Amino acid sequence: MSNLLEKETRVEFTRPVVQFRCMKCGFCCEHLIKKTQYGKLSLFLMPEEAKWFPVEKVFPLYGAGTKGRSRPRPASVFAYQLDSMVCTWLDREARTCMMRNHRPLACQAYPVNHGQIDINCRFVAQFVEEENQTINVEPRTIKNEVVADNKVLQYIKESIMNKGTLWCWSLDVRTWRLVASRTH
Repeated sequence: MSNLLEKETRVEFTRPVVQFRCMKCGFCCEHLIKKTQYGKLSLFLMPEEAKWFPVEKVFPLYGAGTKGRSRPRPASVFAYQLDSMVCTWLDREARTCMMRNHRPLACQAYPVNHGQIDINCRFVAQFVEEENQTINVEPRTIKNEVVADNKVLQYIKESIMNKGTLWCWSLDVRTWRLVASRTH
């Protein structure tokens, strides 16, 4: 399967512990769409979280299994994404989330995303060593974020278990892309 499913957040640490603190810059909420090897993808949403956003802005993100011979695609969709660069719930004046206490799991995980730490996060950027782009962030400082990210990864693993394939919907080309396939 894909490396996406085998990731664990592991980082080397040398600095004193500083608890993660949102700096209210709005970066994470204003840069939702990211270019990946599978095309442009956006904010990961669980099915129940997708209902919190305007229906015309929500698209599939991940699917599992395969159906269709002439046009292969996933047999089921288990995660969604927001087709918007800026989050619907960003309060642009206060630079905070208007649903802060009830945010999607992926938002709770930020700056950790699928086992990677986003060095564009203003808080994390303080701990990036410029010369070799390594991050000196103590894991205890982002414990809650790592826990939330691990829940996302576990949900993905469970959703594709015994289905053999993982698909993602690319927002830029509006088509399914095969991410991983396990042959039996």
